[in-house]
Amino acid sequence: MPNFYAKPYLLANTICMKHFQTALLFIFLSLNGFAQQAYSSESFNIKSGAPTDWVSYLDYPDFKIEFKFSACDPPSGLDNESVLFRFTNKTNESMSLHWHLLLSYDEVCRTCAYPEEYGYELSLDPNQVLEGDCASEGNYRLKVFSKFIDAFHAKGAQLTDFKLADFTVTKI
Repeated sequence: MPNFYAKPYLLANTICMKHFQTALLFIFLSLNGFAQQAYSSESFNIKSGAPTDWVSYLDYPDFKIEFKFSACDPPSGLDNESVLFRFTNKTNESMSLHWHLLLSYDEVCRTCAYPEEYGYELSLDPNQVLEGDCASEGNYRLKVFSKFIDAFHAKGAQLTDFKLADFTVTKI
């Protein structure tokens, strides 16, 4: 047993070492609790068809992302076709999803050069499902404009493919 009265610096060193170990343990647990996992995703090319029923885009043990194309007739604005997304958290933990949306219209990527502007984040509670709809005031992260289907504007650019790139999930 060290004699702390004879050597007071031993007491200070022992206390500092215990605080240092506690701090390291806290940092490790914090980083482990908020670990970020990256996932690869593929582009979906519209030439292969525009499904109107839910199709799986990414499906992992912790989450699932599906999409479908929908004809939207908003109360104000022009009739359009949109890609609607459905995000499902399959766990009992909250998670945060992050991605860069790559959109190609008429075979030209219009969002590739703007990762900040087309970078999205979405938080999901445990076992939560978020689904996009045609409502103009709906969550912009849950839908993507595909093309106009209004007779007077149908000749504009059309979505040819999309990708949720740089996709990561953080458990929170």
